[in-house]
Amino acid sequence: MPIIIYCALTNPMECSFEVTDQELDVMVAEGVDVRDEDAAADFYRKHLGEKLGDIKFMDLRLIAEQYQDTSWAPEINYWYAMGEAPDKYWPITEEAQSG
Repeated sequence: MPIIIYCALTNPMECSFEVTDQELDVMVAEGVDVRDEDAAADFYRKHLGEKLGDIKFMDLRLIAEQYQDTSWAPEINYWYAMGEAPDKYWPITEEAQSG
């Protein structure tokens, strides 16, 4: 199950969006342990609308536009994550290798 960030934007509007593998790769390159979904969500929130490397993180307006046709600039009411990073981000342990 991928990491999905749930948020409520003022107006009020609830929405969710899936963090892409490319965004997760950027987070890992920036030192984020994406196995901690809260760390991934915090990083995403800190970098809303920013371009890091070749990846541009969505801004609040783009997130809101996925749910309705709007031109207002929302503000964050709450923000949290659920799920976990894809398997490729988890180290293979000796216990897992022995089956």
